[in-house]
Amino acid sequence: MPAQPAPHTPSVRLRRGVLAAGLALSAAAGLSAAGLPAATAAPVPTITLSPRSAPASEPIAQPYLVGRTVHDGDVTAVAPARALQLLGEVGDSYAVRVSVDGKERVAKVRPGRAAIYLTGSLSRDDDVTLGRDGSRLTISTYRSVETGTRTTLTVLDTGGSDGRASELGRRTFDGYAQPLDASGDRAIVASSTRRHAATLEWRPAADTVRQLVGRYGYVADLAANRLGVYEDVRTDAPCSRISTLSLASRVLSRSCTWQASSFSPDGSLMAQIPVLSDGPGPLETRVATIAGTPLADYRASKQTVSIGVVRWLEGRRVLLRVASESSAAYVACVRADCGRVSPIFSADQGS
Repeated sequence: MPAQPAPHTPSVRLRRGVLAAGLALSAAAGLSAAGLPAATAAPVPTITLSPRSAPASEPIAQPYLVGRTVHDGDVTAVAPARALQLLGEVGDSYAVRVSVDGKERVAKVRPGRAAIYLTGSLSRDDDVTLGRDGSRLTISTYRSVETGTRTTLTVLDTGGSDGRASELGRRTFDGYAQPLDASGDRAIVASSTRRHAATLEWRPAADTVRQLVGRYGYVADLAANRLGVYEDVRTDAPCSRISTLSLASRVLSRSCTWQASSFSPDGSLMAQIPVLSDGPGPLETRVATIAGTPLADYRASKQTVSIGVVRWLEGRRVLLRVASESSAAYVACVRADCGRVSPIFSADQGS
């Protein structure tokens, strides 16, 4: 199964741009707290974790970086240059952002074979997002203009017949545009201009765009048919609501404290973090039903700087990445039953 991206919040640049736009997203959608599923107040297990606190358990393969080498269980693959970021899995290979002679590129790193470059040279300011199924890579390029900012999104197919990437489509959006997920000929994009915020469905091959909802999206999963949006991006802590992608007006839950970071494959569960978490990562992650009922709460110890779900396992079991300033580990949990399933590795590595 492809590695799920780390718990996702908008990048600092994107979030500041969205907040600076000063948009009041309309609350006229007819939503009321009484009409939404109510989260239960029943106690849930609270587990405090550090990279070394959970007992060792049966290993689970999940890729992480050590220097230029990707480790994934018994499999290793070496990047062709200094590795900057492990983006995730692409089939039986790994997408790694690397620095080549001072220029950044994305390489497909393959066990026992030479790496293939998926992109040309990238600016350090370019964002690169791997879709949740690993089949699409989106490059976000930002440009300042007299009227503000423009974002050019380029979608690449990571699995061409020769193993190389091919461009599916390119489009320039006014304002800030953030890809949330991409697969097949669909890309879900959060868009914010000075006048308007929206979540869009862009079909790169045909270059057609339609609005899903007039609110700024922050997380989406095409396979699970789930979308998370902020109700008002003017505030420092906007409320979040979860809906289906196919019908964004169908609200499944709402919270002014928590936002979703990922969804289980069948869409029945979600990982949640505090709204607009800052810093190296969230200090608290919980697993909840899609209606917002909490099932387990995972909190960082005093020495831990981030904790978040990176992958959904069988049943209600989740794989967490737990990191201190110097070390990190993967920990698998189902409610309060947790075990460390990876070696301890450097905190600045891992997916």
